[in-house]
Amino acid sequence: MAVTVMVTLLFLMPLFQYTPNVVLGAIIVTAVVGLIDVPTAYSIWKIDKFDFVVMLCAFLGVIFISVQEGLAIAVGISIFKLLLQVTRPKTVMLGNIPGTNIYRNYNQYKEAVRIPSFLNLSIEAPINFANMTYLTERQKLGQMIKKRVKPE
Repeated sequence: MAVTVMVTLLFLMPLFQYTPNVVLGAIIVTAVVGLIDVPTAYSIWKIDKFDFVVMLCAFLGVIFISVQEGLAIAVGISIFKLLLQVTRPKTVMLGNIPGTNIYRNYNQYKEAVRIPSFLNLSIEAPINFANMTYLTERQKLGQMIKKRVKPE
């Protein structure tokens, strides 16, 4: 494939010199339409909405601005997503599975039971200076929930 492209660029490019820009644009649009994979985009939408937004911004940026700026937009949004994940880690309340020493997500496991007078939180990220304020706020929110919700 690479050899074919190289031969085309070296020997056949002079033949395309007098081709109108409209025809060259039509060739490019035809090639781009073949690159669009709607089922994969739909599966990305189902898995992670934010990744779909990044993909859509990259696609629109490349189509309407330029390749470099479209990819720069996508990289910038991805870095923003990474910073959000680092500074706002996922926290879940844990409940005990009756008859065991196993603790699981209270909202995900219906058989999980909260322990009276305790708030068990699972923080699914390392604790560091970037997320300390957020975790402190979540702890205060959890204490407010604990006061409002009576354990079963």
